[in-house]
Amino acid sequence: MGVRKGVHDYLLPVARGKYHGLWLELKPDIKPKPKATTEQKAWREKMRGQGYAAVIVIGWESAIEVMLAYLSMGPHNGICIEQWDGYV
Repeated sequence: MGVRKGVHDYLLPVARGKYHGLWLELKPDIKPKPKATTEQKAWREKMRGQGYAAVIVIGWESAIEVMLAYLSMGPHNGICIEQWDGYV
């Protein structure tokens, strides 16, 4: 229930590695697999283009994994946070 269509659910405004912060869109872990909207995918790409890590994940467990991996990055080492994306 966002204010602007497509904007991800959460922003972690903490810089890590090469990223300015982490945007997360959280989808419920249900069957059938929920779909990310065109607007959500566009927002993800727009934020990545601006230097943010931005992922769409399925389930709160995946969200926790992504946040912990993101927060564990040092200032100069980086992981490809996009590997966690449930919607490539």
